[in-house]
Amino acid sequence: YFARAGEDAVAVLAFDRAEQYFDEAVRLAGSATGKAQVQETLIHFYTDMARFADAYATGRAATAAFGVKLPVTFNPPAFLADCALARLWLGWRPVASLVDLPEMSDERRRWAVRLVSATAKAAFQLRPELCVAISAKAVILCLRHGNTAESAVPYMVFGSIFLGGVLGRYRAGHAFGRL
Repeated sequence: YFARAGEDAVAVLAFDRAEQYFDEAVRLAGSATGKAQVQETLIHFYTDMARFADAYATGRAATAAFGVKLPVTFNPPAFLADCALARLWLGWRPVASLVDLPEMSDERRRWAVRLVSATAKAAFQLRPELCVAISAKAVILCLRHGNTAESAVPYMVFGSIFLGGVLGRYRAGHAFGRL
């Protein structure tokens, strides 16, 4: 009821009240997924309100509950390690074959990818490299455990934007874009 009240408050531009309702909904959520649903809404709410630090902090807390630790700030060595790990998990498979990965079956991991995808826009606003770093974490989850509907965001950010646009690996970037 509090989550619904928050959505109704947003609809009538009562943003302070909406935030109170969403916070109460998170506090009262009876399950990890129930809490994650409201936190995802909060991430979008904060992002829409240009409160990117709050959106990112909510995303960090939400993903941590599902075993994924997002960095507080961009950490180049940790990012390079994740890039190497993603390359290892990709192996020699062509990027196009990733569409054939099984659907991710673990609900907790599915929520982790979903929450990272929701947090990516706020991370970009804080620091673009941070968006790529958290997307790399989601790509690794997908390569190890399968795809979700939300896999498209991390694949696009990590593959097309970072590999293709930043590193100039245009074929890989194009392949991720087609994926």
